[in-house]
Amino acid sequence: YGVKLFLRLIAPIVLHSATILAVIVTNLLVGKPKPKTSARLRYGNSALFLDAVAEARVVVARLGQKMLKYATAELLAQLKWFWPVTKDNAINAMVKLEAGFFIAIASWSLGIFRCSAHPNGRTTVTSMPDLVCGSSEWFMMIVPALLAVCLHVVLFVAWVLRTLRSAPRRFASDAAFRVRYRCLWARYHPCCYFWTLAAMTYGLTLNLGFVIFVSEVLQLQFLVLCTVGYTAVLAVVHPFKFMPNNHGEYMLNSSVIVIILLLMPLVVSEQEEVSPTMIGAAAFITFVSAAGITIAMSLRDALQRKVADARRKGKLIQFAQSFRDVMFLAVEKDPVELNTWILSLEGRDVEALERALRVIVSKMLHLQPQGEPRLMVQPYAEATGDEIRQRLRRA
Repeated sequence: YGVKLFLRLIAPIVLHSATILAVIVTNLLVGKPKPKTSARLRYGNSALFLDAVAEARVVVARLGQKMLKYATAELLAQLKWFWPVTKDNAINAMVKLEAGFFIAIASWSLGIFRCSAHPNGRTTVTSMPDLVCGSSEWFMMIVPALLAVCLHVVLFVAWVLRTLRSAPRRFASDAAFRVRYRCLWARYHPCCYFWTLAAMTYGLTLNLGFVIFVSEVLQLQFLVLCTVGYTAVLAVVHPFKFMPNNHGEYMLNSSVIVIILLLMPLVVSEQEEVSPTMIGAAAFITFVSAAGITIAMSLRDALQRKVADARRKGKLIQFAQSFRDVMFLAVEKDPVELNTWILSLEGRDVEALERALRVIVSKMLHLQPQGEPRLMVQPYAEATGDEIRQRLRRA
């Protein structure tokens, strides 16, 4: 590809240059004689040569401009074909890189504050054992560490929060906004577009636990507690767009918890000689089991969708007709009777009806459900009572 690109750039320039030089030589040889001036009468052929040189300079300057313009245009065209990156896609890639490595970047930024205790009573920085926490050298490194924390942690989290707060309103009207920041919500369900902020909060909490607690036992216990809580919330919310992603996240977090629980007795007993083979085998078996379970569940879901697709469509059509009939029957009910029926329902049934109402409002009426905004391509409009009544009158 490099050779082809070089030839495509050089060959037209060489041909163009040869054509212009041929024109110059032709004009010099068979050009019309100019009127003789006093300079030509005095210097003869030398004046003709100077005129030819002046004309050649002008032609060469124009040739250089055309060559530069052509080479730049051709190079940009080839680069766009080879690497079609726009400004919005470049910004999306940068934000995705920063968000993907947020836990590691936060760990590097907070590394100077993460200390380990020693039997002599001193505490040193975990990543730099020769640096004593609280010493003059340690205080000299606090200023750049705080700048890194403010830049890569605080400001980035604040910017993500601001972007996600404005996402429901700008998603429908701003196409560049959808492309530029799609990495923040592309993996998640439209009603869980904010989950990137939850994942970043989880990663930041883990890093703060290693800063707050000096004891390794407390650090591991805090890690297990945070991971269990995050996994429990994940199991309730189901933030990912596809269920296999949720299953993979469950398995990954569960494997991390199992590995920490296996390492906990070794840390508590303070054994100096820990077999790395046993730790590696436990981690390998745990992660392989989690990956195998996730892959098996994903294949099962894909097989079910492929085999039962037609049957599922038929059931959905039947469900749509039944749902329409039930809605007509609900409209005919007396308001007092409808309120009495709603009050007699249990908690799970009420939650199911609320979820169904949010789906109808967002997908059928193209309105934002109250209290739970979603990312929709339609213009932002909240589902208030007046708005719904106006839609009904228009219908």
